[in-house]
Amino acid sequence: MLFAILFILHYREDIFNFSSFGSKRLGVDNYFDNVNSVAYYFAVCSILSLYYALYSKKLLCLLFLIPFCACFFVGVLTASRAFLVGVIASSLMIFVVRFRKRPVVLTLGLVAMTVGVILLFTLPAFAMLKKRLIDMFNMLTGRGYSTDFSTATRILWQDYAAYLGVHRLFFGNGLNGFAVYSGTGTYSHANIAELFCDVGILGLLIYYSVFIVAFYDLINKKMKYGAIVAMLLVFLISREFLSVAYTSKFNAFVFAFISYSGSLGVYRNRKRSFFRYISI
Repeated sequence: MLFAILFILHYREDIFNFSSFGSKRLGVDNYFDNVNSVAYYFAVCSILSLYYALYSKKLLCLLFLIPFCACFFVGVLTASRAFLVGVIASSLMIFVVRFRKRPVVLTLGLVAMTVGVILLFTLPAFAMLKKRLIDMFNMLTGRGYSTDFSTATRILWQDYAAYLGVHRLFFGNGLNGFAVYSGTGTYSHANIAELFCDVGILGLLIYYSVFIVAFYDLINKKMKYGAIVAMLLVFLISREFLSVAYTSKFNAFVFAFISYSGSLGVYRNRKRSFFRYISI
């Protein structure tokens, strides 16, 4: 949240003059980080704010909807498709889990969210993101004209990452192996491809074992904070083919939180079993 406040203060003139957008992205000059990383940070702020707004039992916590709206607005101005996919997928997860036992509220909320997103894309400020989404769709389906060189480049780099990974199948090429051996000087823009290239099949399996164990614990209700863990997992999975995040600090935090939540859940279940045994 502190990052979001400092960022908005630093770029306040650009953000408040959002009507000038439409043909370009928010002019992030790497003062904080590159534009894709900035979008990632705002996505995290958005989904955590929404979670606290909807899951807290205190009415005052509805004020978290204010930072959610602010972070979502600025995130969209970055024209990052990964931001939009991650936030929408996570928000749907939060809303569905929170109101699954109240079908009327759930239906009205989903309709309101859909209408809200459609109306947002009618604003000139979001024209760039809308254009990038349409170009990506045309590129992937072969329909219509597309100038989306970003998607074309990412597909090519992911193929190249797979090619490099096959030649060092088990242990990979080392951290930043794609950047070094591909000659691009950057990452492959897909987490799963980057993992396969850099750390091989063994590293890939170790990394995704966290997801497997977490889903197993969620299904068996062994998680202390199941709702927020499910939301974070959906957010991470939604970005697997859109960005490289396995070395990010946020991923490390999420994995640590998942482990902590799982251990609390196991302790709670064992405690209940112990007291049942005592009562018998």
